[in-house]
Amino acid sequence: MQPQNVQIRVQLPVQILNALSLQQIGDPIFDNFMKSQVQFAGASTALARDATVALLDTIGPDVWTDPGSLYEALELAIMDPIVALAETVAALYAVQEVYFNEFAVPRIPLPKLYRLPFQLPDWERGKLLEWSYSNAVTLWNAGYDAVQPFLPNPSQTEPAQQYRYYNTLALESREDAFLRLFGDPLRNLPQTV
Repeated sequence: MQPQNVQIRVQLPVQILNALSLQQIGDPIFDNFMKSQVQFAGASTALARDATVALLDTIGPDVWTDPGSLYEALELAIMDPIVALAETVAALYAVQEVYFNEFAVPRIPLPKLYRLPFQLPDWERGKLLEWSYSNAVTLWNAGYDAVQPFLPNPSQTEPAQQYRYYNTLALESREDAFLRLFGDPLRNLPQTV
């Protein structure tokens, strides 16, 4: 009895796969569109413009305040792992982006990642976790003010290298500790990746 059960388990997926026809899989309209685009596949990378990704800085020391209530403590406890994950993902992408754009042979263009640091007024720091119109305006202004030095001239095509995310990563930081799982990219990038 045992061999027959095994045989049925093996044959059932094969029978299902044989019953399916490749013509039934997929969307015929999309497939026809893709066939019409194959002629342009080689030129697409040459025609692609270098992309830039600007990432507003995550929650910095300006926002991490001593909680004024149990509710604020809970908000900070919830935000900390989310912020840590966002920072580590951005750091990992920044390392890959710099490596593939500058050291890889052949070069594999990836969108460059930049960090936009922002400053908050001292008087707003203690009450930043409150949901209010004044806080929304303060955050809006902080974001707007962060962009001004990032691209001061509208005709400028690329931000200054000081804003490149990889260049802003600090040694002995949380991001550095995470990246050391993959070698030592903040100290010796070409040899790490």
